[in-house]
Amino acid sequence: MVPRPITSLIPDPPVWVSDLLQPANASWDVQLIRSIFLPIDAEAILRIPICTRNVEDFWAWAPDKKGRFSVNSAYKF
Repeated sequence: MVPRPITSLIPDPPVWVSDLLQPANASWDVQLIRSIFLPIDAEAILRIPICTRNVEDFWAWAPDKKGRFSVNSAYKF
């Protein structure tokens, strides 16, 4: 199970990780994160490394023998 933040300090926190990044240099917006999350959660988020490679996202999975996606095929991948 992936740990989730305990709570947000603001009523409508950002939904997307990209909303927590500084667009100019693709780094965490430290001040924003610390204003949204409890200190323990903010520090955990800020320890997550950010990919700095400029590559486009893509859909990828390991299909089963019939070419279908399943949680089991993703797990095996």
